[in-house]
Amino acid sequence: MSIINYYNETIGENKVNKIIHAYGVNNQSKYLERMHKVYLKSNGVKLPKKGKLRIALEYLVKNMGKPVHIDDIKEYVINEGETLTGTDPLQVRHLSTQNGFYIVKGNNKYEHKLITLICELPGFIKEKRNISINNKIWKSIMKEYDYMCVNCGSKQDDELRWKKTEITKLQKGHMDPRKGLTEDNCIPQCQFCNQRSKDKHVFDKRGQVIEII
Repeated sequence: MSIINYYNETIGENKVNKIIHAYGVNNQSKYLERMHKVYLKSNGVKLPKKGKLRIALEYLVKNMGKPVHIDDIKEYVINEGETLTGTDPLQVRHLSTQNGFYIVKGNNKYEHKLITLICELPGFIKEKRNISINNKIWKSIMKEYDYMCVNCGSKQDDELRWKKTEITKLQKGHMDPRKGLTEDNCIPQCQFCNQRSKDKHVFDKRGQVIEII
């Protein structure tokens, strides 16, 4: 049995607290920090220092190896004192695609499962997501696309094409979410299309999906 399989089998049997005790620490936060330092930091995995994503990650550590519904994660984060607002207030997917933690979908699209803390997400590219687009470049990109969403055509400050009750606010979208947000890897997306892609699609310059991650 490989070390990863052994580790996951142990987690699957709800022995997280036993492992934490063996490490000489007394909570998920310290355990997470130690595992990150030993196994993940050198591979470029980024550990949130605080805030709602850090709390969400600690909850996934507590339930390692088990699918956890997003509503349960949100409830835990709120109970820890964080405020959640907006249509997509807790972007757990960023812990994997942007930070590099080995988190996958559970039994459905609303569930997240932390696989392990001894290796990063397969395919994760170290130091790839540094944002380097200033306002001048961003305005130039929006102008190139006539201030419209590359996917659905919704125009900045007009009503959304697929959600008439909201006004279009263009966002910086990644053509390839595995690479940095640079001028040649950025497309304008409305909030609706940007949320739907959720860092799982690779686009060409015309907004067509050319690969599913």
